[in-house]
Amino acid sequence: MDHQQALKVKLEVLWWIATLIILTAILFPILSNISEYRFLIPNIVFVLVFITFTRYIFQLKHTFLGRLQKVKALIMLISLPLSAYIVQSIHNFQAYIDENGMGALLEEVAFEEQNGLGTFIQTEYIFFGVGAIISIVVLFFRLVISIWRFRNKGTI
Repeated sequence: MDHQQALKVKLEVLWWIATLIILTAILFPILSNISEYRFLIPNIVFVLVFITFTRYIFQLKHTFLGRLQKVKALIMLISLPLSAYIVQSIHNFQAYIDENGMGALLEEVAFEEQNGLGTFIQTEYIFFGVGAIISIVVLFFRLVISIWRFRNKGTI
């Protein structure tokens, strides 16, 4: 492995550590107050996809992914099912809140804290869900351009 590739791998590991720290900071208020958060897995997926795909949109040539054409094609291939999963998860969350109210999710939280925590949960879930969908769409086109550039110009 050459020096530049080693630096890209180190940068990728550093970004994943930062992403996990951000994920922990975002989910800590929820998990410290709710013992069984039924939307945990989709929420984790939203945050990971949003941060990682947004990073790839702007820093593709500085990642190990830049020259891996088959991996870029694989990411493009999983974009549609991943988008469908995220849209369905947002719909399920909103349907749950509409049918049961935020109070059903916050039964074990003190009444004084329910309003603030409920607003945080709903805002955070929708923000990262919609952000993940947008980043998937933009990254798809960014990867198309990157693959075209690599094949025709030799650049990323």
